[in-house]
Amino acid sequence: MLFRETEYARPTPTQYALLGEAVVDWSIIDLLVESLLARLVRAPDFPMLAITKRLGADARNAALQALAEMHEQRYGGRALPSEAVAKVALIRKRLEALKPFRNRVAHWIWMRQSDDALFGTPMVGRVPKRGRDEGMVMTNAELRAHLDELPSLAELIEAALQDLPEVDERSLLS
Repeated sequence: MLFRETEYARPTPTQYALLGEAVVDWSIIDLLVESLLARLVRAPDFPMLAITKRLGADARNAALQALAEMHEQRYGGRALPSEAVAKVALIRKRLEALKPFRNRVAHWIWMRQSDDALFGTPMVGRVPKRGRDEGMVMTNAELRAHLDELPSLAELIEAALQDLPEVDERSLLS
């Protein structure tokens, strides 16, 4: 049986906590990005979830780029200040840089290699490709370092949200 086959394959409580923290933090960042997309299209956050929840990380990032370019080129700073467009570009860059790590943590199978390191492997529905689908070892310290980057990303997205007016959902009902 693969599921928690041996106690030695199970992550330690510390490793479980680190992986759990990563999943929770990234879910919050994903929601913040969805709110940012809603604000950029001038839609209420909640109804916009019908669209954004169906978009993967790549599609969300592409949408951020397209919307920032549209605001800059079509509206020339009249609808969205240039500083806000610059924040969106920085957010996109940070998301793109952190995406591989995010995807590995969320979508790979992780096992304890030692008390200080995890071994992760992707489960792919094809013949694995050398260099692309190979597993990796990640130390607790490396995972902690990644987690320590996430609060500043969340703060950057929250700052960008403050630059954009929230569309009140009640305005749709009146």
